[in-house]
Amino acid sequence: MTRLLLLSFLLLSATPAWAESVLRIEAPSEPETLDPAKLTGLYEAKIELELFEALVTRDATGAIIPGAADSWDVSADGLTYTFHLRPDLKYSNGEPVLAGDFVYGMRRLADPATGSENGIALEAVDQAAEIQAGKVTDLTRLGVSAPDDRTVVVRLWRRSVRLIDYAIDFFPLRQADIERNGIEWTRPGKLVGNGAYVLADWVPQSHIELRRNPLYREAAAVTIDRVRYVVAGSPETALKMFRAGELDISELPRTELEWAKANLAAALKPEPEIGTYMVGLNVGAPPMNDPKLRRALALVVDQAALTRKVVRGDQVPAYRFIAPLLPGYPDVSEAFKDTAMAARVAEARKLYAEAGYGPGKPLKLSLMLAKGRDWDRWALALVGMWHDALGVEATLDATEWQVYLGRLNHRDFTAAIDDWVTLVQAPSLLDEYRSTSASNEIQFNSPAYDQLLTDADTAPDLETEYAAYAKAEQLLIDGQGIIPIYHIVTHVLVSPKVQGWIANPADSHRARYLSLGQ
Repeated sequence: MTRLLLLSFLLLSATPAWAESVLRIEAPSEPETLDPAKLTGLYEAKIELELFEALVTRDATGAIIPGAADSWDVSADGLTYTFHLRPDLKYSNGEPVLAGDFVYGMRRLADPATGSENGIALEAVDQAAEIQAGKVTDLTRLGVSAPDDRTVVVRLWRRSVRLIDYAIDFFPLRQADIERNGIEWTRPGKLVGNGAYVLADWVPQSHIELRRNPLYREAAAVTIDRVRYVVAGSPETALKMFRAGELDISELPRTELEWAKANLAAALKPEPEIGTYMVGLNVGAPPMNDPKLRRALALVVDQAALTRKVVRGDQVPAYRFIAPLLPGYPDVSEAFKDTAMAARVAEARKLYAEAGYGPGKPLKLSLMLAKGRDWDRWALALVGMWHDALGVEATLDATEWQVYLGRLNHRDFTAAIDDWVTLVQAPSLLDEYRSTSASNEIQFNSPAYDQLLTDADTAPDLETEYAAYAKAEQLLIDGQGIIPIYHIVTHVLVSPKVQGWIANPADSHRARYLSLGQ
């Protein structure tokens, strides 16, 4: 008997301790912030959606589904949305999630003191525009209320067919935590959320680590214990780390696509996105307030050559803002799309001269971009096109990600490499350039454009909505505040041990929908 007990003890001692499952994801750079009201970067938003759950959310295919609210009602006139919260929702610290927390989150989003770039989500909400403009200082006048702890009521000043899409940004926030901790409220040990994961660790320029939240409403369905976002520093470094087994999910450098097709085909996941890379021109300040100069710069950009010869990676040349992925959406394009380059250059030189520039007075231009992105090569080719055709003396101004975003948000640039990718599968991405939008970095201002956006969001059917959006997009393209370069096709490397990955235009790949095999 003693020998059997001893043998059992030895066997148990030799058995390795249960190991937590860890999903390792490339982070292209240090996050700007994890404050839902303040972040503007796409990959920061992915972390946010693991930590917080809004009134609505997305499933693994990208479709809108109930989130913290399990249902909602819309009044007959379309001006009141009533969201009904799920029972017994809890934060990661065990305290209840209350309807008043959603009200506070939306008021904070509207409050000018917050400095949010995401207030466009509230555009149709009663009194939001007045509060954001500083005309109304009483935040309680925002059209959102909580008649009880499980009901959130949102009142609109006009109909909005996209209100449910925007409700993906209506998060519950704890006022006491934010007031007590100030800007430190998003740090590990202080951030309290209602999402599937909790912020466990944040080492600058190294990693952010999340741990499974046992109090999440569907915690039993979440199988991955930890998610670690690793700051790789560059796409090339991330590729090396993926090949060495140090990353499970990583974006592929576009220059390596053909190699990856031959050598990593099983891991390669292409994903067309409703997104566009472009050059943003600050039309609200000289010299880009001159439409002749903007058009001259746009005319000499050969999108096809840039995309196919420099960018590569199966990207799609862009002559419009909204990627052509929406069935039924009208065609929109730059008027000179099919004009021969020789004729485009001739017209550009004429406009350039009329704007006051020429061989004796070249335009001197700084093109801002972020470090650590796969932008440098095509940005250099772009400034070469400007120089060869017009004599423009342009230089690249590469900054760290946080500095880049800060300068965009403060309109501290003349021209910048920029991109917009929407998690809302609709052309409502155009709302970013509404004259009242805090995200309107280029300062585009057109009353006709604004009205068309409102017409789209109050349209009685999809055909009418798309027609209004397309007219607005054409105004944006004709105004040449942006020079579209290419539509985004992201190629992601996903380890074969990652299960549950479903390609979708909304880029909905939350860890709660994934699992890890052997």
